[in-house]
Amino acid sequence: VYTGDIVFAGAAPVVWHGPFARWLAACDLLLGLDADIVVPGHGPVTTKQAVREIRDYLEYVHEQATARFTAGMPAMDAARDIRLGRFADLHESERLAVNVHTVYRELDPSLPPLDGPGLFGCMAELCLSL
Repeated sequence: VYTGDIVFAGAAPVVWHGPFARWLAACDLLLGLDADIVVPGHGPVTTKQAVREIRDYLEYVHEQATARFTAGMPAMDAARDIRLGRFADLHESERLAVNVHTVYRELDPSLPPLDGPGLFGCMAELCLSL
């Protein structure tokens, strides 16, 4: 199965736009297919294990960002605060900044969107603090 940008084999995905529920549903759809070989949008040809890993990462980030949003923490502070644990070895972990921002906008649609330079600036800022 060819997954496009849903699967990033060995790297953190970047959710430019939500909602996260659709990304999770796409992963579930891929996992339900009768396919043993997964051709990701990024990274080497892999297996469904990479899809499971991306799904688990997305679910974890959504839960962690939601908890920090509920506590009133600003998005960049939340991105710096989240510990990736078992996902810490994924390449491009600075994409967490964009993913957290996407969750925050999902939870509060009145938050202004960031343009490309703004989102890349958030990733650069997070990368410097890692």
